[in-house]
Amino acid sequence: MLPISSTRVVVVDSRRATGIDKSIKKTGALVYVVDSTKQSGYGPIQVFPIDLTNDPIYVNAPRALGESVSIEGYTISVTASGANGDTVSITRNG
Repeated sequence: MLPISSTRVVVVDSRRATGIDKSIKKTGALVYVVDSTKQSGYGPIQVFPIDLTNDPIYVNAPRALGESVSIEGYTISVTASGANGDTVSITRNG
């Protein structure tokens, strides 16, 4: 987790097709922001990248090896990926 304010954090969650996620279509590093000021049901979790037009249920949201996403002045890039998880680098932009 990467704090970006006193109430918001960026979370990187390595997702694999096992257990509860056994039917996911794409594995990788799922990146999202949690905002503690928003109640459940009112959008406290925002998944990145946001592409509701082409990917309304976030099937392609996990970042695979070599993919990245920029959020709030940071770029999260997947630098390694294997059966046991992902390694990411976090770079502050600017």
